[in-house]
Amino acid sequence: MPAPKEYEFCEAIHVFPPNEKAASFIMANVKMDIAQMVKFLSEKSENGDDSVRFDLRVSDPTRTFVFPTWGDAKPFLVVNTWKPQPRVDAPIPAADDAF
Repeated sequence: MPAPKEYEFCEAIHVFPPNEKAASFIMANVKMDIAQMVKFLSEKSENGDDSVRFDLRVSDPTRTFVFPTWGDAKPFLVVNTWKPQPRVDAPIPAADDAF
């Protein structure tokens, strides 16, 4: 049996399915750890690389996918600026206000 092919992983990037409430045009969510990514890119640069390409894969090699196309519409990345709203609980009344 041939040895499994070794892959280089970028531990700084994680891909997740979109939130169930996400708009229909969101294909996936991508999260990047900035410190890890800076280190990863610095190492690539030191090795003479001026760019890095990534393949988005699935863990099941028997699956095949056709890259989606929608005429002139092309997939692209945008920064997701969503932040959870801080939970605002009702103020706790002071002991003097109880009576």
